[in-house]
Amino acid sequence: MNLAFLLSAATLAIASHDDLSRAAVPNCPGRQVSPAEQLCIFKDFVKLLYVKKDIPAAFQNHVAESYIQHNPMFKSGRQIAQDGLAKYIPPINFTVAKIGLSDNTGWVMVKQVTKEQQAEGKGMYTAVVDVLRMEGSCIVEHWDVLQPRPAAASNPLAMFDQQRFGDVLGGCDGKTRYKDKHMNDGW
Repeated sequence: MNLAFLLSAATLAIASHDDLSRAAVPNCPGRQVSPAEQLCIFKDFVKLLYVKKDIPAAFQNHVAESYIQHNPMFKSGRQIAQDGLAKYIPPINFTVAKIGLSDNTGWVMVKQVTKEQQAEGKGMYTAVVDVLRMEGSCIVEHWDVLQPRPAAASNPLAMFDQQRFGDVLGGCDGKTRYKDKHMNDGW
């Protein structure tokens, strides 16, 4: 009985070690992944960046060092983007509205409310669309478009449909999601 217990414990320890080894593997350099796994990797990046605001984890685990940046305010390179966003993102409120991924290109639509916009109290915000190209498991290129809601908007339709906000970052289950230390919190 003791031998059976020891063998069982050893098997669990080896399995746990394998899970931890896979969990510690960063997504860059890119490796080949299924479309479902790529979507889960992309969702994890979005969650780390906009929900948890953990810029170092988002960029170190998901973005290539040779990251190509098309935003005119930042030069290319992972560290440049990470350092710039570390100053920009923390004080802003974000709501992830829509997300998608097809043919190695992911996009996310985000409602961004700065402290200044919130202080105005007029429902002001900025719509942001980030487009990110991936090579397998790794984000390698970025474009973005920002559109502030004008104070005197002539179109009565909101830029965001409040009834459609939901859990756009969910849907990754144990069969399709990859092992990552940042994804063990229930989604």
